[in-house]
Amino acid sequence: MKTIGWLVMGLFFLSGLGGAQAEGMKSPCIPTPLALDDNGGTGPLRGLVVASQEAILSSELAGRILEIRREVRQSFKAGEVLVRFHCPDREARLKKAKAQLEGINQRLAVHRKLVELRSTSTLDVELLEAERLGAVAEVAIQQAEVEKCVVNAPFAGTVAERLVKSFESVNAGQPLLDIVGDAPFEIHIILPSNLLSEIKVGTPVIMMVDETKGCYQARVIRMGGRVNPAGQTILVVAGMTGEKGDLIPGMSGAVVFEAEVPPGKIQKPGQ
Repeated sequence: MKTIGWLVMGLFFLSGLGGAQAEGMKSPCIPTPLALDDNGGTGPLRGLVVASQEAILSSELAGRILEIRREVRQSFKAGEVLVRFHCPDREARLKKAKAQLEGINQRLAVHRKLVELRSTSTLDVELLEAERLGAVAEVAIQQAEVEKCVVNAPFAGTVAERLVKSFESVNAGQPLLDIVGDAPFEIHIILPSNLLSEIKVGTPVIMMVDETKGCYQARVIRMGGRVNPAGQTILVVAGMTGEKGDLIPGMSGAVVFEAEVPPGKIQKPGQ
């Protein structure tokens, strides 16, 4: 079996990163570790920070944007209104449908009293009942059309990118906002397939992020279902086990699997 060693790993363990630091928290980083192959060559394993929840919100209607309530990097709650459209025509149609339903309800109440007094037939009441059901359905249709005038957040998170501006006119289906969720981020790692037998779900991972110069802890949560035959690699996904802090999707850095450090392979600084 191919033996994997890591250079300059001692600082993690000698500094007490595993015990003294809370999982997932940023800490000072060591130089990029290098994987040693059987031929003596070296090459770092890299990881990419990916949001476990993300979406591009699109417009369900063609119209003019009235306001966008959140800027880039601003947070929002699940269900919060993020975008509002100018929809006076849809709101007017809803008011009309509600007024027609109210009129039918009043006529129906009068006809029911007349039936009690035997001044009209039950057929008239049944016809009005059917008409009322149609009016209720029309109100529901117009209510659904009005609800398209606002775009609600499907989950709590932050705005990654604004793709339109307030007062712009957009087409149906046009992207409006790119959002990422508050759920813990994932680390996507392209792993050489010959190391697959040494990595399993639950294996601890440490990532040294280039942009923040910090180290973050994670654990493998799932493995890819297919090996890339061209590169002999497979996707490994690790879930971060603590607060994401100043991380944002798209950041990258070197990663190490703690299970891959054989006994006696940990080197102290200066060795």
